[in-house]
Amino acid sequence: MSHGSSSSLECQHAGLRILHHFGQRPRDSARIRDFVVACQSSAGGFGRVPGAIPRLDDTLRAVEILCMLDIDSQVD
Repeated sequence: MSHGSSSSLECQHAGLRILHHFGQRPRDSARIRDFVVACQSSAGGFGRVPGAIPRLDDTLRAVEILCMLDIDSQVD
């Protein structure tokens, strides 16, 4: 079985929303969290991918992703 990987905050966000819609949780929340943290700029905010210029919409997606992951961890 092969596994895919997502390369942007949009993909991560959409994937988590789909999982939540079906009442499922991600297999490896830590890897998602690591990706989101890597997208954070030292100047503040989050870019679409690691090293990208931070934008408001990407920052909102990042915060929503982290909140969804936090909710999942509280269920355990």
